[in-house]
Amino acid sequence: MNIHEQKRKLPLDGLVILAAEHMVAGPMATQLLADMGAEVIKIERPKVGESGRRGGPYLDDYDGSKTASTMYRVNRNKKSITLDLSSDKGKEVFKQLAENADVVVENFRAGVMEKLGLGYRDLSKINEKLVYVSLSGYGHKDILASPYKDWAAYGNIAESLAGITYNLNSRTKSDEAGGFHGLSLGDIFTGLNGVIGLLVALHDAKETGKGRYVDIAMMDSLFLLNERPMMNYFLTGVKPSPETNFLSFIVGDFKANDGYFTVSVFVESHWQSFCKIIEREDLLSNPEFDTPEKRGSQVESFFRPVLEDWASKYSKHQVASMFREAGIAAAPVLDPEDLEEDPHIQARKMLVEFPMGEGKTLKAVGNPIKMSELSEEGQQVRRPPKLGEHTGEVLRKYLDFAEADIKALEKENII
Repeated sequence: MNIHEQKRKLPLDGLVILAAEHMVAGPMATQLLADMGAEVIKIERPKVGESGRRGGPYLDDYDGSKTASTMYRVNRNKKSITLDLSSDKGKEVFKQLAENADVVVENFRAGVMEKLGLGYRDLSKINEKLVYVSLSGYGHKDILASPYKDWAAYGNIAESLAGITYNLNSRTKSDEAGGFHGLSLGDIFTGLNGVIGLLVALHDAKETGKGRYVDIAMMDSLFLLNERPMMNYFLTGVKPSPETNFLSFIVGDFKANDGYFTVSVFVESHWQSFCKIIEREDLLSNPEFDTPEKRGSQVESFFRPVLEDWASKYSKHQVASMFREAGIAAAPVLDPEDLEEDPHIQARKMLVEFPMGEGKTLKAVGNPIKMSELSEEGQQVRRPPKLGEHTGEVLRKYLDFAEADIKALEKENII
């Protein structure tokens, strides 16, 4: 067979990841790696599974069962085994698997794995090359101890502590706090940083023969998103507000007759085209707007009402198109219905589909990491695993367990 006719290996083929994970942050990190070929072995509690299996909304799965949508969001291309980590035998099986793994990823509350005797210090004694990635709300005491280390952390909690909530609320003139925005910002950015740390540590292990402990805190990950407002505050002492965007150009989201659009009027030639398009060429000779800084400081007080009055005659797509034709960066603000049909999303294959039986499919957001020489077939999408679906397979493959060994563990409710 010609080499070009062979199925190309995925970049992370052969990488074995043991994932003691639940909900979103850990599963998101390992899903991105599983998409690229890593064998992710998901460790779950016998009978009940991880907590992500028990949160709605639920969907009718391919086999007629009810499945939590979280499983389809962040658990494709993985294998699931059940293992009682509170039992001595379960811990021993986990250690044996870790001895054969390249990476352990866990996202329980800080200290849980250590109390089980399954922390980095415990496992590095039996696998010196092991990379151990911990994702938590505030980090672990073994690296840089946070005074918040024992607090519970969900996305909205970490967002508030990292200043994200303040920044989002400060952009409105309303005195009322905003509601939950519905995005998994904390989980996704923590997962992404976990992937980066994992790959860095793997490279180092390849060079040195020794693994590392990678400690990623959700609050740190979100605080990184706050870098611009923090720098502005350090320089000026002024907190964010609708009147203090610290920009030297016109930028923002504005209302059209069917929704919103966003625009950035960055350079002088764009300013001239902008005024012509909105039919306000008189502004070009007005000294109040003769510098980018003056224009940027008056987005809310002057340009918003002017721009939205003009845009009320057009749709969000029409407005964005007019600006783009003049070389000005602009776009409609897309909602889920728009995104499902968006030509960029389709061209970049950012939606994946799972067959659900009876000719039905379920769509989910795909992997944003694209690279050369990865064929569409090479990125085949496997549905999320059923609870414990691969327990026997994994124990036979990595630990050479006989059927009698597996049956004995089942009888004792270890698996």
